[in-house]
Amino acid sequence: MSDGFVKDERDRLDSMGKVFFTEKAMTIDREQMLMVVAESIGYVTGPDVVELGYTDRGWTDTLLERGFNVTTVEGSTENIEYAKKKYGSRLNIRHSLFEEFTSDKRYDSVVMSCVLEHVYDPVVVLKQYKGLLKQDGRIVIIVPNKMSLHRRVGYQLGMIKTYEELAPSDLEVGHRRHYFIDDMLDDIKRAGLTGSFEKGIFLKPLSSDRMKDWPKELLWAFNHMGRLLPEWSAFLLFIARA
Repeated sequence: MSDGFVKDERDRLDSMGKVFFTEKAMTIDREQMLMVVAESIGYVTGPDVVELGYTDRGWTDTLLERGFNVTTVEGSTENIEYAKKKYGSRLNIRHSLFEEFTSDKRYDSVVMSCVLEHVYDPVVVLKQYKGLLKQDGRIVIIVPNKMSLHRRVGYQLGMIKTYEELAPSDLEVGHRRHYFIDDMLDDIKRAGLTGSFEKGIFLKPLSSDRMKDWPKELLWAFNHMGRLLPEWSAFLLFIARA
């Protein structure tokens, strides 16, 4: 990586750190991430786990509650300071781009929850963390579904012209892409890993702004529907192994 790339990516992350702590981010968006955690945590093996990214939406708390030895890699200065204040010595926090992180340690699981849609080159990132896995280790991958119900509705309304198009809400949080099932399996294969699609998470009928006042029970009912209609769900869960 060039010094210019590192600086540009660090600046990019620092410029959008606050967006993950807005009222919307900590309410309706956080509830969706809690669904992701609940549906995915059973696929994480330990005790040694790397978590890519920190946004205080349930992953770190759940991993620590499971008794895992957690290393959190985060590039945003603001998010790092937030995590340090919350967890102190309970969490091994590394201020680093995902692409920069190295370790002599090997891990049972690497959690990439809503990460690969943000990075410059997801195959490079997958290859890098493949090298940090123990012999039977795995990468737990969750990505947004470009063919989710709410994006299909948006397409029919003309709000997006193609399913590859990023909406303003995507650009606000730094998304560079979405995935469908074959897209992610192809990236996993190109990284030299063996991948499997496991499930869909949360059937999201409308944009987050339009669901912010919905009862929690209703939101979680739609989460159940995501398991039944995975190709229409908001998030897709994959497991990759070396």
